[in-house]
Order: sequence, then structure tokens, then C-alpha cells
Amino acid sequence: MNPPTIPVPMDTDRARQLFQQVCSLASTALHVSRIRDAGDPEDLHADLQVLRTMVSQMAFLADRGDRALGGAGAFESAEDWLLLA
Repeated sequence: MNPPTIPVPMDTDRARQLFQQVCSLASTALHVSRIRDAGDPEDLHADLQVLRTMVSQMAFLADRGDRALGGAGAFESAEDWLLLA
């Protein structure tokens, strides 16, 4: 087992920026996911694609933050999350 890493200020700032991006994406995803009054299937399909893209971006950013703090990440590469959208 590797000893825990102690983040330096630059790593902490980078992690903070990643987490702020995750919060922004999550806020947008919540807004997009609200049920529409008009149930047009094409609009729903487009909204779902936007949600998939945002969730994969949030996972990518969280994975990068995890790796920056010494974690192993979920996949071989954080970029693999972007292939799932």
C-alpha cells in the first residue's frame, strides 16, 4: 500500500477547480432533468443525451481529482469516462 500523499497548494487549487466544475455540471444536469410539460420524444432524447454527456464529464473530473490526490481512479484512464457518453 502506498503512503498517503500530502497535497501541495497547487494540487489543492487544481482539485478545488475540478470540484467546482463538477458542481456546475451537476447543477446544469439537475436543471435539464426537470420534467417538461411538452412530452416531445425528440426533446426527451436530446435531453437524455445532454445528461449522459454531463454525467460522463462529472465522472471524468471526479476521477482526475481522485488521481490528483493519490487515488487509483475507476478505469485505466480518467479519459475512459468520456467514451461512455
